[in-house]
Amino acid sequence: MQFVFQVEKHINEFDFVNMVTVLYKCAKANPVMVKKIIYEDGFENALFHRLLEKIASNLHPSNANPRSLANLSWSIGKLNIEVDEHQILIPMQRLITEQVQKRICSIEQSVPTFLVLVLKNPLFLLHF
Repeated sequence: MQFVFQVEKHINEFDFVNMVTVLYKCAKANPVMVKKIIYEDGFENALFHRLLEKIASNLHPSNANPRSLANLSWSIGKLNIEVDEHQILIPMQRLITEQVQKRICSIEQSVPTFLVLVLKNPLFLLHF
């Protein structure tokens, strides 16, 4: 389990993206290996829970980019793991919502006013 050893060795050096990447690699791994890493008692299980705690404590706008949030969401689903809704899921939902709102604002600033009116109210076109 070289992978687990490397994660244990460097976990304190990982930033948010690194931690999500570890989770993502677990989700992409062979299901037998995943079972050993996550579900069996012992060293790996404790390490996995520590990783989830670190991810939860690092869910901030300054750390989370859209790809990392997508990978985190996919990995949680793929691994079928239960996570604390208040520590991971709700903060992740807020970050995604904030990023979508920012994206919409930037689109609104870059398109002509007419298109903004159409996007906000498609019935606006019926007046022409």
